[in-house]
Amino acid sequence: MSTKFKSPFGGKHKFYGSTTVGTRGQVVIPIKARRNFRLKAGEELLVSGAHGRFLVMMKISEVKGLMEELAVHVKEFQHILTKTKKS
Repeated sequence: MSTKFKSPFGGKHKFYGSTTVGTRGQVVIPIKARRNFRLKAGEELLVSGAHGRFLVMMKISEVKGLMEELAVHVKEFQHILTKTKKS
């Protein structure tokens, strides 16, 4: 059963349950999480650590989309950072 909770990082998140790391390092992502994130067999996930305490998985297709979106705004970000440094 998934449970909604308010994250300290903003937005609503769901708790999907738990899983166990197998002897070959594999984990099974709970079905409700797979459905919610539309994960299909063979889909590539990026695995990252956060704050030395969390393991984060992200769909590579979503990360690519985010990177493309950020690339559009790079010059704007650089301008803002330059202004901030001069202040």
